[in-house]
Amino acid sequence: LMAAIRKLAPKVCVETVGSAPHEVKRMLADGDVDLALGALDDFGPNYHRQRLFRDSIVCLISANHPNVRKDLSLHAYLHGTHGRYQPTGISHALISKVVERLFADHRCEPRVALRLAFMPGLGRVIESTDLIFTLSNGVASHIRNDANVRVVPAPFKTPRIEISQQWHHRLHEDPAHKWIHDAT
Repeated sequence: LMAAIRKLAPKVCVETVGSAPHEVKRMLADGDVDLALGALDDFGPNYHRQRLFRDSIVCLISANHPNVRKDLSLHAYLHGTHGRYQPTGISHALISKVVERLFADHRCEPRVALRLAFMPGLGRVIESTDLIFTLSNGVASHIRNDANVRVVPAPFKTPRIEISQQWHHRLHEDPAHKWIHDAT
């Protein structure tokens, strides 16, 4: 996408912002942002929504994890030590809710040893520890390419993650905006 923007509109500046899920709808309505991307709830009648793709929830562990040989069991997950990738944006809010609900349903308190807001270096952290990270498969696949880690199925029922883009109705017929959401 950025290559197309650079070619067709070289003076355009694209800026990304990380926002809490509850702020995104207001930011779109107020014109603070033009387009929201991620695992978004439907914002209602004044907004347009387009599904981009679906993803799944997986766990990422060291390839040499001391407590997981083949599959990650629910018991090992609930009693393991976790790392949390929690960027400020909306993309991981659904995963956090799913994990919090799982621990609450099993009346367990998660042991979290590390919370990270940024991805650089995450693979190296995972490969050198016994931490369990619960992530989208898309994020896990990127990390897997750079470190000695394993993607394993989450040992519990997970919803599919629907990644979409939304924009406010006032921008729906704007030619530049139409081009960017059609190109995404």
